[in-house]
Amino acid sequence: MIIFVMNLTSFNNWTIKRGIGFAEVFLSFLLLTIFIPRTGIVFSYLLIVLFLAVLLFRFRSVPLRKYTYLSLTYTISMLMYFLYGPQSAAFWILVYVIISDSLFKKGLFQAIINGSAYSLSIFIVGSIFGADITDYWIKVLYFFLTHFILVVGVFYSSEFVSRRVKLREIFYIISWEAFYYILAALTALIAFRVIRNPAIFNVSAFGVGFLVLRWYIRRISFDAIEGNIYRDLIKLQSKVTKRSLEETIKVVVSYSNQYVDWTALNLFKADHEKEELHLIYTTNEENEVVDTIPLSEGITGRCAREGTPIIIRDTSA
Repeated sequence: MIIFVMNLTSFNNWTIKRGIGFAEVFLSFLLLTIFIPRTGIVFSYLLIVLFLAVLLFRFRSVPLRKYTYLSLTYTISMLMYFLYGPQSAAFWILVYVIISDSLFKKGLFQAIINGSAYSLSIFIVGSIFGADITDYWIKVLYFFLTHFILVVGVFYSSEFVSRRVKLREIFYIISWEAFYYILAALTALIAFRVIRNPAIFNVSAFGVGFLVLRWYIRRISFDAIEGNIYRDLIKLQSKVTKRSLEETIKVVVSYSNQYVDWTALNLFKADHEKEELHLIYTTNEENEVVDTIPLSEGITGRCAREGTPIIIRDTSA
């Protein structure tokens, strides 16, 4: 029996991600602190509806490998920009995302990072293009292009840098983000037109149509992403066929890292006669790993005894 131990806690590049994240948070709060007092914050009853829409978009998002999840929160940030201008939109989207991501247990720090990314992207691009872009379609197109480039850069710069993401993985992520962004942009434009002419029929038709579209798109996304996972598993199976143990381990390490955000991976061989686990492979070059572990001790020993995967969310104790 071979035991895989994946260490998800001691992320050596976490300092990079945290540093970029703190820069995003600092810049967003700095810009809002400077410009909000000059422009004021817009209040309206529609903001309550938009907050509920953020909760809808953030709830049960489509997972995209280990990196992120896909949601239509872009729609709300763009719609708020069309309605209230960049400063107010940036403020409210920051507040809404922090609350929603905290409610969905993404962690307060990550919630602030996510909120700052949405806020920064709409604030900077909105300030460049102004509040009247819906009157000029060329400006609208340039706005969408610039906003997409910035928001992807803001969201994924820390992920790509800290995880040393491969080029093909970047293309995979960006292609899905582009698909969801186009859907979000079209939804925001239609919603803006409906709000400008809020007849009961228009609002009802848009609401029903959007919920149906959201359900349909989620089905397409899930099926396509699961299909991609199955293809990877088939490739993995074909690559480890008739390979040596060392070659098999290297292939498994490469493929597993696309889906599990491990920072170190250790392989132990179980010797039930001596009741020991012997280390046969490790990716942890910086820290020393114990060569032999008694079967009767620790998390790894328990995993070997029970013969089932065990996930420990906090190993500090």
